[in-house]
Amino acid sequence: MGHIRLGELPKTRRWSQVVALIDDADAPVSAVAAAIVRAAEDAYRAAGVDPGLVESLRSMAVVADASRQEDFAGALRAAGFAIQGDEDAVRLLRVLLRDTELRFGPTGQRTVFTELALSALQDSLSETISSQTGSLFLTGLDDAQAAYRTFSTERGFATLAHKFFARLLSRSLRYFTDQAAANRLGSGRLGSEEDLRSFNDAIDRYGREAARIVEEYAGAWYSKRRWLGDIDRTEGLAAFAMRKVADELARAS
Repeated sequence: MGHIRLGELPKTRRWSQVVALIDDADAPVSAVAAAIVRAAEDAYRAAGVDPGLVESLRSMAVVADASRQEDFAGALRAAGFAIQGDEDAVRLLRVLLRDTELRFGPTGQRTVFTELALSALQDSLSETISSQTGSLFLTGLDDAQAAYRTFSTERGFATLAHKFFARLLSRSLRYFTDQAAANRLGSGRLGSEEDLRSFNDAIDRYGREAARIVEEYAGAWYSKRRWLGDIDRTEGLAAFAMRKVADELARAS
């Protein structure tokens, strides 16, 4: 998780409720997620303007749009990425992630969502190539472009955005549950390491399901921004998505 460090959850009433729900084997994962979002509501809502989220979404949209151009490398360079044009898929991904992170601002001002967004971007971009070519390795720049082009339509970008937000949500939820789970293993819901794996799998599934709520909007946003010619303006997408997710998850039970 890069700069992320786990610690004790705050000893407040809302976080105590999170711990109690983790202990309760009968409590659905949706209730745990809702309790986390209510307890960390300010963090989830502030994530909508977090430079990590805004810039990660920008990179994802720019790469999808650039893949439709005849000169893929040139389009990426015009968008600010230091692409030479002879990269393979692994080197391309490395450059995209490095140059995205350079726009995050000072390290001391980053939040957990800054780091989680970059991780979600890495997963989304790498899995896009792997899903089309079978592997990141021995994959050239032309193959990477063709893979990203598959996700450069309205429907395709909606799918890509779902991948991104599913990772972001599941990892943010697990960031908080991991802090409590380490001390709860052997009791309640988490009676064994197998129980912990099952619980984490359920959190991941819930993240994928919850991310569906922004999928259609993301596709429509991408289509509109391509038409307007300002695909790099992702502030609105980031703010809407996190507000929508926070509202929906907080209401879950």
